[in-house]
Amino acid sequence: MQVEAAGRRRGDVHIFDITGALTLGPHLHSFVAQTCSELAMSGSRGAVLNLGGLTDIDSAGLGGFLSLYAEASRRGCRLVLACAGPRVRELLKLTHLERVLPCHDTEEAAVAAARGGTESARQQFAQAEVPDQPQQ
Repeated sequence: MQVEAAGRRRGDVHIFDITGALTLGPHLHSFVAQTCSELAMSGSRGAVLNLGGLTDIDSAGLGGFLSLYAEASRRGCRLVLACAGPRVRELLKLTHLERVLPCHDTEEAAVAAARGGTESARQQFAQAEVPDQPQQ
């Protein structure tokens, strides 16, 4: 099943309900481009990716999250995740991406976090820690 994002508003926060598999393929590029475009047109100060309908994700899908994060941050928009399953949470932890893409158990908690302020999103993007690289 291809990935889809249905957008809706909740006050000043734009919510994307993600369904399907976020994996390598032509649909991934379309998903990122469409979601970035919708985010740009929304003018929201916060955005939530509701992952309750996500069926699969791979490293390319994580890269898609980072593309959305970068676009949101450039626009002063705070991007957070909601309702992620155990596999997504494990991948975020293994890659240390939970530092830049906070994940909340509920949509309500994610919306509250997304309202955290536009300046903090810019600062978070500028100061994001790069995970330690193993020494060889």
